[in-house]
Amino acid sequence: WTSAFFPEGTALAAMNSKMECQLWSLDDNSCLCSLKDEQLQPCDGLQLAVACFSPDGNSLASVIEGSRFIHFWKSNGVRQQLTGHVSSPDTIGRQEYRIRCLSFSADEKHLASAANDCTIRLWDIQNDDSPCIKIIHVPVAITSLKFSPDSTLIAAGCVNGAVRVWNVITNRDEAVKTFVVGTGSVKSLVFLPDGKTLVSTGLYDHNLWFWDLEL
Repeated sequence: WTSAFFPEGTALAAMNSKMECQLWSLDDNSCLCSLKDEQLQPCDGLQLAVACFSPDGNSLASVIEGSRFIHFWKSNGVRQQLTGHVSSPDTIGRQEYRIRCLSFSADEKHLASAANDCTIRLWDIQNDDSPCIKIIHVPVAITSLKFSPDSTLIAAGCVNGAVRVWNVITNRDEAVKTFVVGTGSVKSLVFLPDGKTLVSTGLYDHNLWFWDLEL
């Protein structure tokens, strides 16, 4: 099951069998609140597939396993469903909408999502309707996603071991950097604080790879 920690580490978001995303205090183990989408029906076995908080902790994005929707919650009570990713066949031929990863920009202007349809979608979360403002097409499925500290770059780790980096300020689909490890899916990505180095780790190689973005 997937969960997400509040940025200050004082709370945890998790899904229950009633399809409620609950926030739990790590100080006294109490439930702080329950976020409920009335369009979701209670169903045993469904899991929270992806979840992340915005850097200030005032927004939470989550995806239910197999869902085509990104559930976007704001602390002011605004609740939205972001949709746009299309279905694609999984490994045994079933059509599904698996949204694999989410990432908020550090300036909290955008939310990025990546799915099995081999696209990255950028959502303008400062707008009341949170529209999709950019679609980046990627040759293969994406397994990890991360914004740079200055919010100008988005990095994606791919199922084939490649790491691609785009400038989200320009309106171009072409990656500005591509790095290839070739050892299976890229499991996670993180930028160093200065934004000049990207670190990736693969699913099988048990190594940390440091990529110089200035070369």
